[in-house]
Amino acid sequence: IMEQLGAVGNVINAELNGTSELVIARRVSVNGTTRAQLLTKPKFNCTGRSCPTLAPSTAAVSLATTQCAKGVTQETDYRGVSVEAAYACVPDLGIGIVLKMNDQEIINKSIAQAAQYANDQNSQESGSLELLVGTQFQGRTDAMRYVSN
Repeated sequence: IMEQLGAVGNVINAELNGTSELVIARRVSVNGTTRAQLLTKPKFNCTGRSCPTLAPSTAAVSLATTQCAKGVTQETDYRGVSVEAAYACVPDLGIGIVLKMNDQEIINKSIAQAAQYANDQNSQESGSLELLVGTQFQGRTDAMRYVSN
């Protein structure tokens, strides 16, 4: 069943847009230490280094798998990219499941949604409303623009 779960995860990853990635791992014992063994293949190139087969001890996938935890966290993934990760476990199977997305993609989608909202509001106000759409991330302005009819 573990191979099948990995295969299903790989198919899902192929269909996910943008930087979204699904990770499925199982709980294994390595030299007496509980670790998370990845069942899915990394979706992205591992930038010249070998792709991981065991998750780092601080990764969301490890928390979900080895500690049967659930939650949301911000972390740096195997590519060295800052991501938001939602994770949970399936205790009966001894697996952890993580869905993650790059922080920058989340910010860009938020800006696009705010711009769409502003445009919708502007069209309802017959040109009398102009909204400023911007975002702050870690103390810097990532994007700012005026949205109007």
